[in-house]
Amino acid sequence: MAEGKAVHKALELRIADGTPLPPQYHKYEPLALGILRTPGRALTESQMTLTQSLTPTGWFAKDAWCRVMVDVMKINGANAWAGDWKTGKVKLDEHQLELTAAVIMTQYTEVQTVATSFIWLRDSILDSRTYHRDGLAKLWDRLLVVPAQIQESAATNNWPANPSKRHCGYCPVNGLGKCAKAAAPFRG
Repeated sequence: MAEGKAVHKALELRIADGTPLPPQYHKYEPLALGILRTPGRALTESQMTLTQSLTPTGWFAKDAWCRVMVDVMKINGANAWAGDWKTGKVKLDEHQLELTAAVIMTQYTEVQTVATSFIWLRDSILDSRTYHRDGLAKLWDRLLVVPAQIQESAATNNWPANPSKRHCGYCPVNGLGKCAKAAAPFRG
């Protein structure tokens, strides 16, 4: 984790104010230059926050409901690109890419197209998806399903099992062998 924080900070400073990368991160200089040379305004560590009604608000505002931190972003008129530095194992989470794009288009009303990317530094892989404003309403509909389910469960105190191979291994109920709906018993 410390290594991840260090490389994030080094890339942030390189793009934000031109601070040279430390020797151990020189291999990322072509990546930083590519981002800097791309047309548009460069932003690093951008904090964007929305209220429950999906209107922009402050990061620490009492009505803050959805917070997104973008490692690096370029805005060029109607187009934006957002990148998230990743230092761990390659694992695509399209939900995060979708949420980032939706928040950017909501925060920056001039932006019509957003490309979002995971930048897998260790493996030199770029996972990217592109989203368009004309699909923003449908994107929010998909993204808001889980929060709506959580709100319903909180209101009714009914928390139905939602088995999945990815998460069942971490569930204490499944760990005790007491989940009838589990995808596969966790054997610890």
